[in-house]
Amino acid sequence: MQDESHVILDPQLNQRSPSPPIALSLVAICLASGISALAGLAVGYVVLPHAPTRSSLAPDLAAGIDQIFGGDAKNASKKLNVFRPVTAMGAQATVNIGIAFNGAGASAGFFNKKQPPPAEASGLIVRSDGYIVTNAHVVKEAAKLTVTLANKKNYIAKVIAVDPYSDLAVIKIDARDLPVLPFAEQDTVRPGDWAIAIGSPMGFDHTVTTGIISSIDRSLADFNNRVELIQHSAPLNMGNSGGPLLDIQGRVIGLNTAMRAGSNGIGFATPSQVVADVVRKLIADGRVSRPYLGIYMIDVDPERGRSLTLPSHPVAVKVERVATDGPGDKAGILVNDTIAFIDGKPIVSSLDVRRSIRDRQPGDVITIGLIRNGQKIELKLTLGDFASVQ
Repeated sequence: MQDESHVILDPQLNQRSPSPPIALSLVAICLASGISALAGLAVGYVVLPHAPTRSSLAPDLAAGIDQIFGGDAKNASKKLNVFRPVTAMGAQATVNIGIAFNGAGASAGFFNKKQPPPAEASGLIVRSDGYIVTNAHVVKEAAKLTVTLANKKNYIAKVIAVDPYSDLAVIKIDARDLPVLPFAEQDTVRPGDWAIAIGSPMGFDHTVTTGIISSIDRSLADFNNRVELIQHSAPLNMGNSGGPLLDIQGRVIGLNTAMRAGSNGIGFATPSQVVADVVRKLIADGRVSRPYLGIYMIDVDPERGRSLTLPSHPVAVKVERVATDGPGDKAGILVNDTIAFIDGKPIVSSLDVRRSIRDRQPGDVITIGLIRNGQKIELKLTLGDFASVQ
């Protein structure tokens, strides 16, 4: 029997290595776990929401536009080009007006030619049977008017009636089935709305410019403050006169009338309601009857020079001139009288005067309060007819 007490044990020899089957099992388990983890990540990437990678060079970028605007990506261009349908409708109802002058006094200053060069302006078809509205100053000196439609057909136009008070005129061509546009209600127009002008600036017919409504109820001394205008930022040039100003729905909100000389984006349009009322009366009666005071007024304000439209202090309305044998002259109004009230309503601007009689009729009698040499007086004034003195 061997004595185990004499057996020498080697520590290294005493450690035993695992058997081959067990080692292979551990490797297989590790590989399986790794594959499962990768598979889980892949499934999670597909199933769980995540931000996609986008590129401006990707051919399916329209899908991103579709997410912004909704609907079919193929129609995204239609949603982006919101002015296109308005322009298409507006251009069909807008005309170019060629103006040939009578040449009176035109030989000097134009290379000694007997006739001045033809001018151009714009107009808006208001009835399908050939009635067109434009500005009165467009037709004032014209010897011949040539109207060109969007389809390039030309017509000779005749003047039906003119209203210098509102600077509007109606002309007519011998045509039928012409396109017309709806008129917007004047009280729906607000600052910040889109403004789309169509006309023939510098001879480039059916040119479209866009801007926004900058202000409403503008009163311009250059137009004798007769009509309160829409101010907008759609660029205008010579030739835009008489062309329409449209909203984003293609409705007429005004007729372009003037621009501020030397400005960029300060244009004015006669409101749609004024245009509609004047056109109806000109076509039906050939004239527009308006109450007439027969006086020329000026707003007096020491602070007026700092702003064209924002006088913050009371404004006195002084009579600058009185028309001979006019209603004011017959009532006893004198130069330098200050208008204090009309029919009991305080007057602080010439615009107040016009508004106070706007809804009156020729022949109506008003009570006008004046300050003359520091004294208050009252006079009775019978309104005249402005059409009779034009």
